[in-house]
Amino acid sequence: MNSGIYTIENIITKKLYVGYTESFNDRFNNHISTLNRNVHGNEHLQRAWNKYGQSNFSFEILTTCSIDILESEEHYWCNILDTHNPKYGYNIKPTHPEKGKLTIHDKLRISNKLKSMAIRPIVMLDLDGNLIQEFALVSDAANYFGTQPSCIHRVLTGKRDRYKDYIFVYKENYDESKDYSYQSKNTKTVYQYTLLGEFIKEWKSTMDVERELSICNAAISACCNGKKHYHSAGGYIWKYKN
Repeated sequence: MNSGIYTIENIITKKLYVGYTESFNDRFNNHISTLNRNVHGNEHLQRAWNKYGQSNFSFEILTTCSIDILESEEHYWCNILDTHNPKYGYNIKPTHPEKGKLTIHDKLRISNKLKSMAIRPIVMLDLDGNLIQEFALVSDAANYFGTQPSCIHRVLTGKRDRYKDYIFVYKENYDESKDYSYQSKNTKTVYQYTLLGEFIKEWKSTMDVERELSICNAAISACCNGKKHYHSAGGYIWKYKN
């Protein structure tokens, strides 16, 4: 299925834009084209794109669904991720004034989703896998960082590998004997080049690059993996060591 709900995430600020489409590839290309030409219809997203640059935004399929429920699904996920709130997102409220009212079914779905995100205790680990702190609720961890619960939840469900410099695991799944270190999952050696292709340096991992140069490791990985529209990151070309 090629229709559904997607997000555009600012890798630096973690703010999200939620949208729907009947064709993911076409919609992603349209967004990139209009943003790069500075004519995008969403002025909030456009300003952020101009400020942070294309390499600091990622496009992700959130869920697939049939075309007839696209608008209601978009409205549902905008509420779950709180993207109408300028603190967390770029969506302009309301998403669809004529169709944007939440039904009883939508309210129940949102309530159940938020409860499932909130009631399970979690543990916070540093990037070396050391236990730092426990939280009784996801919302407690979110309040600790001054962010929304969905940012923590995305790490817990594997949609993101970390939030800031921390890893989160549900306490019920936490195993003290397991290696949770970020480095253990991100040890691919990477080569750094100028935009003209001149070799600069060999790095042990993308995480090492981020720590020293403050270039988002996710953008570096996207460049190394040859993802469309990620030809460089931080003003450099990156390649994994074969």
